[in-house]
Amino acid sequence: TRQKLASLISDHGVQKRINRLTSTGGTFLVECCRARKIKESTILRCMEELVDRLGADVNLGVNETIWSELPREKPLTALCVAAARGMPTIVEYLLQKGASPTLTSTGRFRLYKRPRRSVKCFDKSPLEFSETILAAEIEEGATKQDLKDLNRVIVLLKVRLDE
Repeated sequence: TRQKLASLISDHGVQKRINRLTSTGGTFLVECCRARKIKESTILRCMEELVDRLGADVNLGVNETIWSELPREKPLTALCVAAARGMPTIVEYLLQKGASPTLTSTGRFRLYKRPRRSVKCFDKSPLEFSETILAAEIEEGATKQDLKDLNRVIVLLKVRLDE
């Protein structure tokens, strides 16, 4: 919740650490986007706190050390995580705050329809990540309703890239 986030920041001195790695290996923004079983509106409030009030860098990514055999993996950004997870309000917010839709990332995401299956991408843009997830979800039998938010993310990213 936003209160827990504020408490953590208060306890650990955010001014020097807001754009550094957390103990779980991500930035505060990336970790907010990774949060499971949390409403998107709650994640948005945390993002607003981090970006608007505390100055978190929306383009700062983290390295996912998931494939040791791959050279020079690209840092995973909050925009990429939000896009892959189908969070349109977060994607829209990050784009409004200057997140680059052209920065590429490397990462792995679990599918909604089959959580034991994950999709891996190397050096992909947020749009490419979300399209890859969409194709995998369709392959697993996701319905149009299941994919509503992911499709909205794809539209948002395409519109931004066409500007």
